Amino acid sequence: MTFDVLHKNVSKSNGRSFGKTSKLTPIKYAIWLYFILLIFEGALRKWVLPGLSDALLVVRDPVAIFIIYRAWYYNLTNRNYFIIAMTGLTILGMITALLFGHGNLFVALFGARVTLIHFPLIFIMGKVLEKEDILKFGKFILWLSIPMVVLIGAQFYSPQSAWVNFGVGGGEGEGFQGALGYFRPPGTFSF
Repeated sequence: MTFDVLHKNVSKSNGRSFGKTSKLTPIKYAIWLYFILLIFEGALRKWVLPGLSDALLVVRDPVAIFIIYRAWYYNLTNRNYFIIAMTGLTILGMITALLFGHGNLFVALFGARVTLIHFPLIFIMGKVLEKEDILKFGKFILWLSIPMVVLIGAQFYSPQSAWVNFGVGGGEGEGFQGALGYFRPPGTFSF
């Protein structure tokens, strides 16, 4: 089923193509989950579940794979020269890393997952999301910026041993040192 056929088959009375009853709604929800995990993955790794910080490092991967699978199912993943080029460069980079670099297959696969799994999401999001969805993302970010500013202010003025500056796994913070003894605050992100 091509995108155009799906687009025509899933219409609502108000004229929009992909509404609440859309077959693409699970992909949109998965994109929201991916987006929220992108922002709060560090908070989970530092404060909520520090014992699972290593496992949470790849928490977005299954969501990204689900998005790619569903997009493939609905034939939203066409041949894209950017994806083909990135896949080729990733394979070349893996071979180079294994032959001339560190030589560790697991490290090479961990690095390759970024371009093999997460990079194609850019193009899938461009096909699935509508203007309304982008506006919702923007409003979410605007509302989220208020508590994020408070958190960053608390991190900036607190010592590295404070709870808000815990590092990944719950240890003391390892922020980037700046001028006058202050550190760069990470917010919810992990270094």
